[in-house]
Amino acid sequence: MTVKSKFSIVFDYDTFVLIKDEGEDHHMSVTNDADNIIPYLNRTLKGGLRIRQLYYIDSMGTLSELTYIKDTFTGFKPCPPHILEALETLLKRN
Repeated sequence: MTVKSKFSIVFDYDTFVLIKDEGEDHHMSVTNDADNIIPYLNRTLKGGLRIRQLYYIDSMGTLSELTYIKDTFTGFKPCPPHILEALETLLKRN
């Protein structure tokens, strides 16, 4: 599987990863390429995703979660308010 979207890794921590959709200039969005992104991150991140949460910022600036089991994308979830607040605080600091 080849990743067709363009994204950046904003944070790569032991408990979670945050990616940002950079899908401009004819690239597929993270939302539409999630099936390829999960296995890609498992191959390329040190230690893979393991059981880390995977959050992403879409092209509209909305924070959401990509859910997965092993290498398989299973869906999207809205971030709970406390997670949104924590991620927004981290983003402001960096």
